[in-house]
Amino acid sequence: MAEKTGWLEKWHKGSVVSILEVKYHRVKVKKGPKKKGKTTKAQSFRDQDLYYVLDKKINLGQLTLTGNSVFSKNEIVEVELPLTKYNTRMRLLGKILKTTSFMELKRVVFRGDVHFAAVNKEDFDLIVAMENKGQVSAPKAPAPQTKQPPQKDDKFKVTFKRS
Repeated sequence: MAEKTGWLEKWHKGSVVSILEVKYHRVKVKKGPKKKGKTTKAQSFRDQDLYYVLDKKINLGQLTLTGNSVFSKNEIVEVELPLTKYNTRMRLLGKILKTTSFMELKRVVFRGDVHFAAVNKEDFDLIVAMENKGQVSAPKAPAPQTKQPPQKDDKFKVTFKRS
């Protein structure tokens, strides 16, 4: 699948409070044939055990994915968030719930309300390992040294002028 660049926007009370540039791509879901009396699992991302499913009760806020390509309702997208603290990424699976389009700088831009349902296991485990390693091996900050009061023979003076 072609990877595209877009923006993940966090909304609060009708206005954007933060924007993050992300990479995303569409995930094709293949459904298996239905057999009478037996339920079959959908041949999708969950069959590969690549993702941890997020709790449905967790609300990440009103998030939208904005990009230059059309989003479809109920489309599954994988969004790659950059994590600068760890110099890595975290991939999340989301479902587009509602779509809109608008004009920006004389071009059409598409926005989809996204609900994240799963996080990539490999990325999540790597970040947890890095966080645990950081907590264990992080050296304690040295105690601040007490500053000696200036001696009378110091020539450096600072004055402030009120304007």
